Amino acid sequence: MDDARGVIEFDQVTKVYPGATAPSIDRLTMRIEAGEIVALVGPSGSGKTTAMRMVNRLHEPSSGTIRIDGVDNRTLPIEELRRGIGYVIQQVGLFPHRTVLDNVGTVPALLGWDSHRIQQRSRELLDLVGLDPSTFGDRYPAQLSGGQRQRVGVARALAADPPVMLMDEPFGAIDPLVREQIQDEFLRMQRDVRKTIIIVTHDLDEAMRMGDRVAVLQEGGVLAQLATPEQLLSAPANAFVRQFVGGDAPLRRLALARVRELPLIPLDVAHGQGFGLFVDATGRPVHWASGAPVTVTVELETTLRTAAGELLAAGAQYAPVVDELGRPVALLTTDMLHGWLNRPTEAMLAAAVTTTLAQAHTA
Repeated sequence: MDDARGVIEFDQVTKVYPGATAPSIDRLTMRIEAGEIVALVGPSGSGKTTAMRMVNRLHEPSSGTIRIDGVDNRTLPIEELRRGIGYVIQQVGLFPHRTVLDNVGTVPALLGWDSHRIQQRSRELLDLVGLDPSTFGDRYPAQLSGGQRQRVGVARALAADPPVMLMDEPFGAIDPLVREQIQDEFLRMQRDVRKTIIIVTHDLDEAMRMGDRVAVLQEGGVLAQLATPEQLLSAPANAFVRQFVGGDAPLRRLALARVRELPLIPLDVAHGQGFGLFVDATGRPVHWASGAPVTVTVELETTLRTAAGELLAAGAQYAPVVDELGRPVALLTTDMLHGWLNRPTEAMLAAAVTTTLAQAHTA
């Protein structure tokens, strides 16, 4: 596992628990690429947690094969297998009488790393998950918020630099008010570390926000569809997926995209169109050239749904887009949001091409 890149393959994997009359997972076949996040969703009884736990052999398949970089996971000693797999659960499971730094360094210590290397790695990882090691390193779990404990759990799972991470409802216990912020920080971290991640969640919005692809399992552990969030919304594979996704696909699509994806108006162009801005000493916008105060700003990484809600709450038709320091970089208008929502999806374009080709063939 030391040189593993993290490709995970399920090949006709079935799991039937003793005494059960039906499988929990039924002939699951899918491939997860290295560095990809795949979110598993589905109703209760769909086997999503069972599927994930068979990767690190907390559960064993009844039949079929799970391969990691082409190697059957049942051929590896279980300790070696699990050293290459980080595991994050909702309850976190930090050791209450050990400091945050000691908790993060648990696995490296078990692997025999020297103390200096453990300390260095633990401090790096606290920084990575957004916790200042000089502030939080010597604290104990009881002195942390739920969100902070969850971040420590993620850092601990990354400590030995595993190529694969398994995450079981990792953000479920976090206050909804900060959950989106922590999800954003996790995705930022993933851009740096590029782990192969399977995340189990009951929250479809979270699955679509976190996953490069989403695997929808239906009761009995049958894979109904494995697709990108956009494909799932625009082209559900069957009636089950269509019902599971629900009728608010346009709102869900707004939650997937970021402000930076829109054709924003550059500041110099906006100024020429009468949208000049005045900023304070720190470079943050305070009022428009017309004298009207700036009542709302949005960041480049804000989701379109959040941006639309903020504009609506402020009664504004436009807003400055600001960077992480609050300085304006562009202009957003409600027309852009409407235009993005009404644009053709990939599935619509593909259907149009198919129809055109069929018409040309029959002509």
